[in-house]
Amino acid sequence: MTTQMTDGITYEGESFQICGCNGPEFFDPKEHGLNPKAPSTACYRGWVGEYIVTDRLFLRDLYVFHDAGLPVKNKTANGPVIGGVAPTKPESWGGFNCFYKDLNFSTSFSGGLLIASGFVRELAVNMGYHPFWKYTRVIELLFEDGKLLEASDKSSVAQEIREKHLVPGFLNRPSLSDDQAVMKWIEDSFSLRYSLVGAP
Repeated sequence: MTTQMTDGITYEGESFQICGCNGPEFFDPKEHGLNPKAPSTACYRGWVGEYIVTDRLFLRDLYVFHDAGLPVKNKTANGPVIGGVAPTKPESWGGFNCFYKDLNFSTSFSGGLLIASGFVRELAVNMGYHPFWKYTRVIELLFEDGKLLEASDKSSVAQEIREKHLVPGFLNRPSLSDDQAVMKWIEDSFSLRYSLVGAP
C-alpha cells in the first residue's frame, strides 16, 4: 500500500490539501472523455486536481493519466480538449501524461470539504489518504451548488481527535490478528469521508 496523492486547493491565497469530503464527487474525468488509470501505486484513481476557492469552487488545473489503449499513445498528452483547454505533457510529475492548465472548471459541489496544512510528519503512514487530524491547521468549507457558504476553523477539533488516537496505541492501528478490524482500517484509509466527532 502507498500514500495516495491528494488534491490541492488554494483558499484565501494559501495552499492546502483536501483531506476530507462529505458530499458527491465534484469532478468526474470520465464525464469529459477521459479514461483515468493509475500511473503508480501512489494514485490509484488516476488523476489529481488543483482547486481554487473564490466565492465558488473551481477546478483550476488537472493532472491525469489518460489510457488511450496503446502504450505508445500513453506516453504523450493524448487526452481530449476540455472546455477549450488542450492537455500538455507534465514535466515529470507523478507519472501523469496529461496536464490541463488553467482549466478553471466551475463545480456544482454541495457539501463539506476539510482542507488542511501543517502535516505532522511523525504521524505518517504509507497507506491511503492522511486524515485531517494529522494536520495542525484544518478549515471546513461548506458549499451549495459550488458556492461557498461558510468557512470555519477546525484545528482544535483535529488536535483533540489526534490526541485521542495517540492514547490507545501508535496511530491507533488495529491488532493484526483482528482481520475484520484491519480491513476496516484499510478501507477507512482510502476514504475521504470525515466526521468531526470522535475517531474518524
